[in-house]
Amino acid sequence: RAVSIEFRSKEPMAWWRRLWDVLYSAASTGIALLLGVVLGNVLQGMPLDERGEFSGSWLSFLNPYALLVGVMALALLMVHGAIYLIMKTEGKLYEKLTRLV
Repeated sequence: RAVSIEFRSKEPMAWWRRLWDVLYSAASTGIALLLGVVLGNVLQGMPLDERGEFSGSWLSFLNPYALLVGVMALALLMVHGAIYLIMKTEGKLYEKLTRLV
């Protein structure tokens, strides 16, 4: 994410800025989703053997419960961001955001 913020202003071309905006959005969305998946796995519990070492596969992290928690975390963070923007804007942008939310 930090790279996209840094490189966004390096070139004046519109496609360049749009590319880094898309990459920033994708990275932010992915991070929020993955943090939710991690939280879902922690809440559900992870398979450990008698020595306390992880005994599942990498795909066992992508169980339905963890994915649902990930999607819910993403939705919660999106609503949080929308509410923050509503609190900090006014005028046409404020009206557009209130209709969107």
